[in-house]
Amino acid sequence: MTERSYGAQLLWRWLDTEQPRFLPALLAQLAAHPVAGEGQRVVASTYARVASHSFAHAFHSFAVSVIRERGEDVELSRGPARGTLASLSVRYIRVAVPRRGQATLTVTFEQRTADATLVYRVASDIAGEAARTRRIAPHVADGGRRLEFTVSAGPRRSAVLVLSNGAARPARYALVARPSATA
Repeated sequence: MTERSYGAQLLWRWLDTEQPRFLPALLAQLAAHPVAGEGQRVVASTYARVASHSFAHAFHSFAVSVIRERGEDVELSRGPARGTLASLSVRYIRVAVPRRGQATLTVTFEQRTADATLVYRVASDIAGEAARTRRIAPHVADGGRRLEFTVSAGPRRSAVLVLSNGAARPARYALVARPSATA
């Protein structure tokens, strides 16, 4: 949270906007009970108490908001097919869209501590109007450990897979992309 200053600034600003009571509650908690290190557990537990949902969920929503609001500034990678997400990390992966038909992208997590969202941008038909970002809803299997996204050919040339880990421990994942059978 503190090692990458620009990303950390974006996160703290986003958290303060989404849950204005969180930072005052966190600062009060830290003043009453100082912690060593970065205090990831106290951040997560305070957020959950104030917001009534998990910090990991909020962290993933933040990661998706970055690609929606600052997509042109985000450095995209091409993979890898297998990897590990460190605690409080995000990976943005460019996903090719088929020229015809459909393709399936499957994300499998070793343990369900991370999350994935597939988004794409569609340019506006109106000059000067911003592009719109859309999500592709996954088919969820294996208790949420496997997410399958169907990507159809269309006006977009690429999509972005947002992988995030808002948990306190690393999360392993595997990606498999394959063309779908056509009828």
